[in-house]
Amino acid sequence: MFRFLKTNLFIVIWTCCACPVSPIKGSDMACDNFFAVKPYISTPETVSLGKVLYSDSSYCLSNYRISTNKKGVFVGRLICPASGNHKSKFRIKKDTSNLFTMDKRGYLFLKKNKSVTPQTPGFRYGIEIRTSDTTLCFELVKDEFIHNKVIAHRGAWKHFSGSQNSISSLKNAMKIGAEGSEFDVWLSADGVPVISHDPSIKDHFMEKETVTELTKVPLDCGDYIPTLEEYLNVVKKQNHTQLILEIKSSLISQKRTLELTRKIVSLVHKIKAQAWVDYISFNYGALEYVKKLDPQAKTAYLADDKPLNVLALDGIDGIDYPNYINKVSLTRYKSAVYNTTKIVC
Repeated sequence: MFRFLKTNLFIVIWTCCACPVSPIKGSDMACDNFFAVKPYISTPETVSLGKVLYSDSSYCLSNYRISTNKKGVFVGRLICPASGNHKSKFRIKKDTSNLFTMDKRGYLFLKKNKSVTPQTPGFRYGIEIRTSDTTLCFELVKDEFIHNKVIAHRGAWKHFSGSQNSISSLKNAMKIGAEGSEFDVWLSADGVPVISHDPSIKDHFMEKETVTELTKVPLDCGDYIPTLEEYLNVVKKQNHTQLILEIKSSLISQKRTLELTRKIVSLVHKIKAQAWVDYISFNYGALEYVKKLDPQAKTAYLADDKPLNVLALDGIDGIDYPNYINKVSLTRYKSAVYNTTKIVC
């Protein structure tokens, strides 16, 4: 899981596998530990006033979570794609909660006399931002997310009713207070992201059957194979547990893996679920593509075949810590990170 520190470098441990370290009784947890390898800029004062540009991406925000109990707090900055109008000035066109203000550079704040507290009604706040040539819609979320380093692996299911990677296992993870719920995504034969750890369930192959066929496959306790859209809509009903989305490598082609990646990121943006979703994968190309589509997305690489300095330069945010700890000392790790730290202007 990603934990952001108020420094240029963040280091994080993500706890995640079925093991007795979990502080939550009855949960199916996992234990993959992640050290993050990319610097994170936490305040607008540390960033150049120039607009940050990324190819192949759309407009996005640098952050979607609102810190609580802080009047006038900085929320995030608008990131401009290479295809956007780089001379554009920004303004808020619509603010459903009357909480936000934005300067012409695209820096988003709470108003000076405004704060978000546990007592503030609701936890999702929609805004529309007007540029010179388009209107952008985003959803900001009150940051009450849990930080106990516990990730329910494929949801919480071993000690509960319901199947792994099901809507029930996701709801169980939220119910027990897990920091995150990990799950796995494939692309159906007709191009819809669906949820399953294995490439097949009960002789039904994720990549060879349509979404209509797959979502009729019965699982335990009345569950069915869910779609990614269903998962996102369920998790957005609360702001305590987030999702750890694993992009599975297609057994057909890398091109199909990248198609899955594009559709996943597109759907997350369409549903405005950015505040809830981090991405992981054994497929390095998939994570590189995530960062091209959404430069602010948080990613972690599960394999151990890339040097840390390469990961840092490619913008990958985290690693599978146990795979690396036996290969590289922490001193070498820190050196690799600090030597590749750059502010993009």
